[in-house]
Amino acid sequence: MFELLINGDVWKDMSDQHKAVVENACKASMTDSFAEGEAIQFDVMADNVENKGVIIKQWSPEMLETFRTTWKEVEQEEAANDPFFAKVLADMKEFRTGYQLWKENAFLPRK
Repeated sequence: MFELLINGDVWKDMSDQHKAVVENACKASMTDSFAEGEAIQFDVMADNVENKGVIIKQWSPEMLETFRTTWKEVEQEEAANDPFFAKVLADMKEFRTGYQLWKENAFLPRK
C-alpha cells in the first residue's frame, strides 16, 4: 500500500520537523518498496515460466500502434466531453514529454 492518510487538522498542528520526519519516512518506504519489487520479479517470473507453463510475450509493434491510434481517438472524444478529463490528459501529456528524456537515457539499450 503506497499511501498514508493523516487527519488534516492533525497535520496542520504538527511541527515542521515532525512533518519532515513523516515525509522522509514515506519516501524511504517507497524507495525500499520499489527496490524490493524490482529485485523479486526475476525469481517469480522464472518460476512461472519454468514451473507453471507461463509464456512471456510482448505486444507486436502493429498491435502497439493500434492501441496508440485507438487511444488517441478515445482521448480526444473524452477530452471534448469532460473538462476534468481534458485537464488530467493535458497534465499527463506534459509529464510524458518531460519524462521522455529520462526514458531515452535511463537504461542501456536492449540487444
